Amino acid sequence: MKRDRDMKEKAASKSGYVSLTVRSVLSVIFGICLIISLLPIAVHIINIGVYVTVGGFAAALAITVFWKQFSAAVRRAFSVRGLRWITGAVFAAVGLLIIGAAIISVMMLAAMNNASSEPDQTVIVLGCQVRGESPSRMLRSRLDRAQQYLSENPGSICIVSGSKGTNESVTEAYAMKKYLVERGISAERIIEEDRSTNTSENLRFSKEIMDGMKLPPKAVIITDGFHQWRAQRFARDVGLDATGLGSRPVWGLEMCFWVREIFAVARVILLGY
Repeated sequence: MKRDRDMKEKAASKSGYVSLTVRSVLSVIFGICLIISLLPIAVHIINIGVYVTVGGFAAALAITVFWKQFSAAVRRAFSVRGLRWITGAVFAAVGLLIIGAAIISVMMLAAMNNASSEPDQTVIVLGCQVRGESPSRMLRSRLDRAQQYLSENPGSICIVSGSKGTNESVTEAYAMKKYLVERGISAERIIEEDRSTNTSENLRFSKEIMDGMKLPPKAVIITDGFHQWRAQRFARDVGLDATGLGSRPVWGLEMCFWVREIFAVARVILLGY
């Protein structure tokens, strides 16, 4: 009996050690992710992606740190008839949301870099916020990718797309063209589309320019990788034959914009816009 009791105590001690180790590792991971998810706030970026990532990692960290209390509360909830169904429904809803987000993420990854190798296609660079006459960090990343493609394909014409927002002093198209010209791309190869206010209009108005100027009918859309699925979907909606090149991720901002884009893709799938 004593031997059996000692073995059980040893097994319990080992299990407790493993559990503590796992929770410690997860706490560090969730803590780092929480800090990263807070970085966009430092550059005045606040959107649903920030709310979800900060809230999600904060909750995950709290659950990991207070696992015993959390698991005990869940067991109590499941033991009460009235709360059992509510608790089960909450867990089921969270599980479905995670599965849905994973499926949409796979779709976004598949569209991230699927550009055709055909040379000298029309390049469409989608706009993003500008500060003064200078592109934001994310827009610079898109333009750097466009510069690389245009340098490698000297026969390509580029359409820079974006109007002037309420908090912008110039149109996004103007700032984008200025940036590319300063980096050696001929102004004659860059066409400004300065009417669009969203991604759908970016592609529709760019298609009108391509048709009117008889530009090559196949297009390469350059935008952030997480944005490619929606951009290519809208391109198909306006009859544009387009593939995509994702720009380099901006460290510290990618997470919140990826999560925000998941909601945007879900809206397109469910509502069509």
